[in-house]
Amino acid sequence: MSEQRGKSYIDKSVQGGLVRRMLGYFLVYLGVSLVIACAVQIYSDPFLSASQHLTNLWHHQGPFLLTAICLLPMFVKDMLQFSHRFVGPVRRASGVIHRATKGDFDQPFKFRENDHWQEMAEDLNVLLDQLRDFQENASEPTATKVEELEPEDRDLAETSC
Repeated sequence: MSEQRGKSYIDKSVQGGLVRRMLGYFLVYLGVSLVIACAVQIYSDPFLSASQHLTNLWHHQGPFLLTAICLLPMFVKDMLQFSHRFVGPVRRASGVIHRATKGDFDQPFKFRENDHWQEMAEDLNVLLDQLRDFQENASEPTATKVEELEPEDRDLAETSC
């Protein structure tokens, strides 16, 4: 499996939800910060006009606002790349499970080195091995006579007859 990711945005519902939530938090933060900055500006000199307060507010807080807005795309990109470390593995696991429902147990399953939930890949491989063994054993003829059964199973078969 290639260690290089082809794309960062692979699951609209999960990753889109995370980005929307982060943008919501960002907007709440900006709103609360703006209210606090306005209150501090007004209480620092209540006799200035509204336009003078806005001018002072822009001069004092404007650079921080512009910095936050400029950093926002980087935050969104990082959120998408980080979320790919758990969204990608779940999507790959889903594909393996889908193939297993069609009887394809042959491909070993592994995650990329930095993906989350590495132990899930190991557990899924154990499950696929057990399903493969079960499928192979299910195709073998079963014991039809009580004499062919193991001794402990013979007692059970005789009591049920």
